[in-house]
Amino acid sequence: MAGLKRQYLSIPKRFFALAQEMFNVPEKPLGYQEKNSVYFLERVVLVTGGLDSSVLYFRLKKDFPNLRAVYINIGQPYLAKEIIALKQLGIEHETVVDLSFAGYEKNYWKHIIPARNFYFLCLVAEQMKGGIIYFASTDGEMPEVGGDKSKRFLKWTNELFTKLPYPVRIETPLENETKTDEVKWWKENLPIEQLDYTMSCFEAEIGHCGHCQSCLRKAIAYANNGLKLRTNTPILEGTQEYIAKYETLMPEALKKKDFSHYSRRRCIQDLRGIELLEKQ
Repeated sequence: MAGLKRQYLSIPKRFFALAQEMFNVPEKPLGYQEKNSVYFLERVVLVTGGLDSSVLYFRLKKDFPNLRAVYINIGQPYLAKEIIALKQLGIEHETVVDLSFAGYEKNYWKHIIPARNFYFLCLVAEQMKGGIIYFASTDGEMPEVGGDKSKRFLKWTNELFTKLPYPVRIETPLENETKTDEVKWWKENLPIEQLDYTMSCFEAEIGHCGHCQSCLRKAIAYANNGLKLRTNTPILEGTQEYIAKYETLMPEALKKKDFSHYSRRRCIQDLRGIELLEKQ
């Protein structure tokens, strides 16, 4: 049922519940995964034209020439500039279109679209005949629990995907690296002028808006590597809300050694980056 060129994943929910119940016995070995006997390995990376997914794409492409890149079009407001970014970066990709989310921006939780990543992963999984989906989630945004980038979310989704007729596994090769690390890698391995082609912004306006959280995180990564991100609104002026949040929560996390939301490395790097932004 999976691996077909269909728009929706239509396997009944009760099928998954039944499969999980059958294998939920005390004798089940730790880490055991059920696999279909017919298994064709494909490698797919979700791309957006942003910093994270672009770094992941170029790294993987060296080792896996047949890597498939997939862009999901759900009518996002920043669609046009993401597509331009992919073109400028030379990232050849397939596009999966599903406009059933039309008007979804009304359901934002600030910049978050609830369950977006799970929906994207399901759309890609049904296009495959088994294999690996590479997901560009980084250090500092993968808490143990909470949200559709959490380690528990990925664990449970992987368990779910083993029940597909063509099993699919999600891997996160960047989970131990921050955006600062990614910019450093880019400087060392790719033309630096192409770094500005990556587009990490939640607004529809051309270029980096300078007032969304994604712009701030990229500006911090740039600053930590001796670079300055060009933004429409000065970054310190446009992102005061997020800077105030970081400067409150991150020192507290370091003091209490509570890294359930932000990782230790991200706290240290982001606070240093904010100081550097104030000197630019």
